[in-house]
Amino acid sequence: MATIAVLHQLHLPIDKLKLKDVDIVYSPSNHVTYMRILDHTARVNISVVANESSIVRDFVTRSHDRFGDTTRDTLWLNMTIQSQSEI
Repeated sequence: MATIAVLHQLHLPIDKLKLKDVDIVYSPSNHVTYMRILDHTARVNISVVANESSIVRDFVTRSHDRFGDTTRDTLWLNMTIQSQSEI
């Protein structure tokens, strides 16, 4: 009876090591899967950033154009008022 108990106690650490060995064996495949998922996420993020940067670029371009129009109109109004005041 004591021998069976001792053998059982010896099997517990060995079984734990076997489970860890299984984790190590399956770990690289999980990393590959994770990398594939990460690669897909990175591609999606790249397209989102490219889309957002084009939206921001268009917004800034339109804002600059509006600022140029406002500046032109203000200068024209200033020149018109000055010429009217000289008369």
